Amino acid sequence: TILAVDDDAAIVSLIQMTLEGAGFPVRGTTDPHQALGLYRDNWPKIALVITDFRMPGMQGDRLCEHLRAINPNVNVVLITSWISSEVVELARQPRVDLVLKPFDLRELVQRVSARIQSQPRGTSTP
Repeated sequence: TILAVDDDAAIVSLIQMTLEGAGFPVRGTTDPHQALGLYRDNWPKIALVITDFRMPGMQGDRLCEHLRAINPNVNVVLITSWISSEVVELARQPRVDLVLKPFDLRELVQRVSARIQSQPRGTSTP
């Protein structure tokens, strides 16, 4: 399963439709706190998290910190239209890919597929 979080509901829906059409099950939310709860409760089944960087309530870097506290091996695709030193720093971390908005849907599917396939077996658990 892929967990998608973005404060823009239209982007969450677009990600869900695109990735489900490519054969990936997706759970989506516009609330980063809800995403954290979903991940905490389901992390062994979640292969990857797609997150926006700039969201009200919790930015993407903070969400990633919380996700890594649950599972240090979490795979993340960061989507953003906003480049800053924080975004660059997060994108340089292991198991993180950066996709800039507006993004090409084929590129998103390719990045997600590549990130999931590159995950070594047995690394979904801490």
